[in-house]
Amino acid sequence: MAVNAAQAQPSRILQFGWEGSTVRWCDRPNVAAANIVATDLKSRTPRERAAMLRRIGIRHLVWDWRDQDALQFDAELDALHNQGISLSGIRAPHPMPGGINPHIRAFLTEAARRGLAPDLWVTVASEQVGNDFEHIWQAADHVEPLAQLASDHGVCVLLANETGFFGEPRNLVALVEALAERGWANVGIAYQQQHGHAHIANFAEQLAVMQPHLVTIALNGMDPNAAETGRLILPYGAGRADRKLAHVIAASGWEGQLVVQGHSMDDSELRLLDNLEGLDWVIARQDGRRHRRPTPRIPNPVWPLDAPVRTRPIKREAVSVQAPDPYSAATHALLTHLEEVGFQGAPRSFGWDAEGHHLVEWVEGLRADHPLAPDEALDPKRIGAFMREMHDALASFVPPPDVQWFEGLAGPGAEMIIHQDISPSNILVTPDGALIAIDWDAAAPGTRLWDIAHAAHAFAPLCKGGLDAEAAADRLARFADGYGLTEQQRVELLPLLAARSERMYEYLDAMRVTGESPWIELWERGVGIVWKSDAQWIRENEPHWRGALLAA
Repeated sequence: MAVNAAQAQPSRILQFGWEGSTVRWCDRPNVAAANIVATDLKSRTPRERAAMLRRIGIRHLVWDWRDQDALQFDAELDALHNQGISLSGIRAPHPMPGGINPHIRAFLTEAARRGLAPDLWVTVASEQVGNDFEHIWQAADHVEPLAQLASDHGVCVLLANETGFFGEPRNLVALVEALAERGWANVGIAYQQQHGHAHIANFAEQLAVMQPHLVTIALNGMDPNAAETGRLILPYGAGRADRKLAHVIAASGWEGQLVVQGHSMDDSELRLLDNLEGLDWVIARQDGRRHRRPTPRIPNPVWPLDAPVRTRPIKREAVSVQAPDPYSAATHALLTHLEEVGFQGAPRSFGWDAEGHHLVEWVEGLRADHPLAPDEALDPKRIGAFMREMHDALASFVPPPDVQWFEGLAGPGAEMIIHQDISPSNILVTPDGALIAIDWDAAAPGTRLWDIAHAAHAFAPLCKGGLDAEAAADRLARFADGYGLTEQQRVELLPLLAARSERMYEYLDAMRVTGESPWIELWERGVGIVWKSDAQWIRENEPHWRGALLAA
């Protein structure tokens, strides 16, 4: 992707060559491979590597190298040319004040002789000095000679995020803009997902910051709690957040270069195939097409920097092994807090196993809505008292800064973390009669009253076609009495009763367009309409709720 710094405007770096093509930017012929040289278990020769790429349908390569590989650069280019594969990028060491790596100069000279224009991928690593402005300006001093060399050869420099100060998109953007002020418009960003786990929760905002300068996204399977489980490197499509992040990218309108990576100590061909098939699956689901989720050939890539798994000795029969989800790190912190403050109404969390499964205490008991559960399991006054104890225990919880909470049912206010789904199906009655709240994966910032509004819908119940309004109002008042709601809290609860049911309808309506299971099936069964109907019924019967809650 050639750019002449003397003539180009900054936007020219975002021209990719497939505008107007019938092959989409996200289709396999436009996807590049990266990180398949230094860590390839097969230690392929340049000819074997090029043949492998051709065999699996990849036509672009970002070349990583070691000193021993530098001597084979000519052979690498010959092999790629013979297989019809373009060299779209070269990994470049971080430029230091002492000068540019001589191999990079030689690579660019030879590439230019052959009419090639590979981007230079560089990670920026500089010690923190002074304030942020001074840090960025120092980094610009280091990168500027490389930008000039790239400009002389008609190519671009792509700043690739890793960890630390320049792992943050806003700092990379500031560096791009600092270099642009010096006249270098041939600098952009290559965003590497494997170094962006902390960005998952607010990726839309991070992407918006980068987008004017974003050339490439290097894909990786993304679990939000990867730092806790050690699952930092995953096949694309196997991460719990992959479809969410893909939806954000598609919604942004960005259509740049996608890169699949073999960055683990495994067979690069198998790693690339896993990532390509994961990409095919994500795109199909994004398009609304049914597509069987692929099974990775290498589900747990070998990475030399495996994070320790945080577990403690437990009996396996006392554990519920739960598949990783975006919220398990948050759930672990929350359940650990509840155990530490002595709340007995929630299962304990034991961390993760080596495969990243969340280990949660298995609680023996019957669901409150089970036919054999004792009658008092559905007693609204007892449930109200239970929720008061639970909320009081939650009130002192300080959430970790980088965990992700469920976002689908946000209500007014965020005074504490709440359960959000207290219902008969999520309350267990143990053999000794104790109540246990389970299924904490929907926990999120909210208010006591927002949590109560949902529980009241379930335990009064406040639903059309259930009890008559007068009987439901009596149970609602008993719930409020059990919780100990003040008169002011009862007044504030009234408008939330319908609003909480309507929010469920809005959430299901929003989720059905993703094409994901079970949302499509739930919508087709009419569950969304039921929530909307309940909200309307609650509003129509507001005088009953008011009278019961505020009776002298």
